[in-house]
Amino acid sequence: MSSPVPRSAHGEHPYFDFSASSKTTSTKVATPNQLLYDIEHYDLYLEPDFGEKSIQGTVCIKLSSLADGLDKVDLDLFQDLEATGAHDGLHRPLSFTHQDDLVILQLMTPLAMGDTITVVVDYEGTPEPAGFLGMQFLEHDGTPILATLSEPYYSRSWWPCKDLPDDKATMRLRLLAPEGYYCAGNGVLTEQQEMPDGRTLFTWEESYPISAYNISVAVTNYVGWTETWTAPSGKQMTLEYKVFPEDLEKALVDWAATRDMLDLYSVLFGEYPFVDEKYGMAEFIYDGAMEHQTMTSYGQELVTGDGFFERLVGHEMAHQWFGNLVTVKDWDQVWLHEGFATYAEALWIEHKSGFAAMRHYMRSISAYQIGFWGPVCPPTPLFGDTVYQKGAWILHMLRHMVGDNDFFEILRTYTSDPTLRFGAATFDDFIRIAEDVSSTELSWFFDEWLYRIGRPDYDVTWHSQPEGEDYRVTISIEQVQDSEIYRMPLDFVVDTTAGSETFTVWNDGAYQTTSFLVHAEPLDVRLDPDEWVLRWNQTDDTVTSTPHLDGYSLQLLPNTPNPFNPSTTLRFVAPGELPVQLRIVDARGRTVRHALSAVLSGGLHEWQWQGKDDQGRRVASGVYTVIIETPGARQGQHITLVK
Repeated sequence: MSSPVPRSAHGEHPYFDFSASSKTTSTKVATPNQLLYDIEHYDLYLEPDFGEKSIQGTVCIKLSSLADGLDKVDLDLFQDLEATGAHDGLHRPLSFTHQDDLVILQLMTPLAMGDTITVVVDYEGTPEPAGFLGMQFLEHDGTPILATLSEPYYSRSWWPCKDLPDDKATMRLRLLAPEGYYCAGNGVLTEQQEMPDGRTLFTWEESYPISAYNISVAVTNYVGWTETWTAPSGKQMTLEYKVFPEDLEKALVDWAATRDMLDLYSVLFGEYPFVDEKYGMAEFIYDGAMEHQTMTSYGQELVTGDGFFERLVGHEMAHQWFGNLVTVKDWDQVWLHEGFATYAEALWIEHKSGFAAMRHYMRSISAYQIGFWGPVCPPTPLFGDTVYQKGAWILHMLRHMVGDNDFFEILRTYTSDPTLRFGAATFDDFIRIAEDVSSTELSWFFDEWLYRIGRPDYDVTWHSQPEGEDYRVTISIEQVQDSEIYRMPLDFVVDTTAGSETFTVWNDGAYQTTSFLVHAEPLDVRLDPDEWVLRWNQTDDTVTSTPHLDGYSLQLLPNTPNPFNPSTTLRFVAPGELPVQLRIVDARGRTVRHALSAVLSGGLHEWQWQGKDDQGRRVASGVYTVIIETPGARQGQHITLVK
């Protein structure tokens, strides 16, 4: 997922703040009863009323018992919706209660271990916003749209289910859409039936196991196009794109790299896992995106017509492997989704623009020498910078330690492991595979970077002296951070009068001295010049990773101060008598502050940001992007808020 606001409830944070939602539940854990059964199939029918902004629905659930004596079934459903009836597969009424966001069904006869049963729940009501979105009726260009985003545990805001990521099932979803509307969904569209009243009944079937949070619908007056992609195996698959009519031309530009991304990721990660169905993207009203299985929901603010957010197309696509094919057992393990998808952005940049561009991108997400809040696990907040950005750095460092061949074999082995594929995983599963493939003990590395806060800070000095026809270079390494010592291999490049020589030093102490011979007079010693280690004293080169469009004399100047706390002054030169929009976007593309929208005179302008979002709430520390736009031009620049 590339987004934020709302998110976890581990404190105020722009990526997980439920204050804008009627729902304030901070977590979802299985009830004891939910551990006693397994969902095998969902059959969901929805009839939305766009005028009343309400829904009527029925869910038919096939489940199997994991214990003897199962006599009830707990399903998650928020109280905003009313369960109106329940029966079993033989149409025998079931007694039930609906309280504390649980529908508890009493079975007619207790089940033995391995027995299966079908239960049916009818429900209705007006879904309230929950989590990032839940299910909401919104508008684009005056036209209604119904869309869902349920991550991490808000499927229960719009249908009865077992709202846990590790219980995956096959699914059929039927939705009755208004005349002229299209319903985008998961899997394969098996039927599109025109009804006598002008409405259309869409039937989507997902034959691959899917988590409840990944089941989605998006319904509006979509237009779009299809393409054909050929997988490495030779299989052909349809790519389906659904966009708002007003954004069609822009989406044609922004999503043009989809096939090339599928080509790349199928080599790096293994063949696209849902190749027998499809891959698609459907635009919706949101300032981020969500990797719904086989049909990514892509926010309208990311459709710009200039490829500005192209890397986020790759981020969501990568989730089809890391999140949808292999899903976390619980949300504390979310690095297995977001860290991997963020590093997939870097791999796309490397493929498209080269290693230096990828290195600049990795530097830009290391928060410009600013620390990350909390450990990667358990994440605080659930979807914060630490999980995404530090998580990507963990993979980057692992790649350097084991080498490219083993690193990408680790990823392909992880996604092809029969015990994990179309199932659920934990950190231990990934670490086991990484150690097996690389024949290297790596628990120390993951302990340092997954569970500890911070990063190393190296103070390096060196001197040299002649030794025969060579020179002995002595390097002193001191770790000066206010935390435990890190054990890491460090690359050093010695620039000499005859060229450069590279050495790798295993650093595992607070103070360490090492030496080696070079064959010409040394001129300089550089630590980690290719930036493979997440550290405090990385190179401070300024990187602007956003495109510049010619045509107007628009200039975004460096903000001051930067880094900043609590406020900074944004400075720019406007071309004059043209509308100017200035906004601040987080690392995953969500606009947190619409700063300015006005026609300005030409010349220098300033605007002070107090580090607050559009609702006046303070945002978290991290890297943000200032985006300035006039007709025909857009520029962006990173800024860093520290706390």
